[in-house]
Amino acid sequence: MTEQFDLPLAGRAETTGHVELFRSYGRFETYFEDAARMRVVTYCDSPEFILELFDRVESLERLEVVVGDIADYRERLIDKPELANRLEQLKRDDKLILYLCETKEVHSKLYLVEYGVESDDSDGSDETDVSQQTFECADSDSAADGDGTNTDESEDAAGTKTARSATVIVGSPNLSSNAWTRQANTGVVFETTTDTSLWGDFVDFYEEHRCWRSLLRQW
Repeated sequence: MTEQFDLPLAGRAETTGHVELFRSYGRFETYFEDAARMRVVTYCDSPEFILELFDRVESLERLEVVVGDIADYRERLIDKPELANRLEQLKRDDKLILYLCETKEVHSKLYLVEYGVESDDSDGSDETDVSQQTFECADSDSAADGDGTNTDESEDAAGTKTARSATVIVGSPNLSSNAWTRQANTGVVFETTTDTSLWGDFVDFYEEHRCWRSLLRQW
């Protein structure tokens, strides 16, 4: 039984990736370890799940979530003043931004995860088992060769830009506990850096969701 498989692509191994069947949230969450910034598009989420994510991932500095469900988000906070207060504090601290759909639902699921500059994002992918196989993607275009519009590089004390390790996941998991209740999820996982054109393309893809100004409002 194959739960993960390689998709070999010609070219240099600038970016590696695999298609994976996630049988549990524990496996999915390994890609969030040491994350510094996350940008997520999800159909549904839960406020409790967001707070748990901040509690579990101590390195997380900023989380942006595009929520595709058009249901009134405030209903999820009824009779939960402590939960609402914690979310408000994260917003005031500029750690959490929610973008809510008002007129049209979005069913996309996309995760852009950036790690700390010194992070070694070895999420256990070397432990290749029947649930995962990898592929390589040529990505010779870096920020140094282009305009750098969509790269996410950090600056050290000397002002030198440094690319971060990063992961992109495109697939079925929602950012909610219900996504892992008696069900499995599938995702395509790319492990790359923030100076690659692949990363820039996915940032553009995320922005395409986030910038539907006629459909989205910030919460």
